Amino acid sequence: MNTPLDHGTVVKVLNARTPRTEFLVGQTVQIVAYGKRTGVYAVFFDGEVYAPFRHEDFEVV
Repeated sequence: MNTPLDHGTVVKVLNARTPRTEFLVGQTVQIVAYGKRTGVYAVFFDGEVYAPFRHEDFEVV
């Protein structure tokens, strides 16, 4: 299991899990939330928060 990424970590999105987040693939975003129970991340981009993402959906910048 991967160690959860810290809040505030800047990452590049490699994979989208919903149609609402597809436009974020290739974008640089900031992690703002992580659900310990679910393993789901939320990210901040252009004034909005988007989810769900998993650890493997990111590359640390």
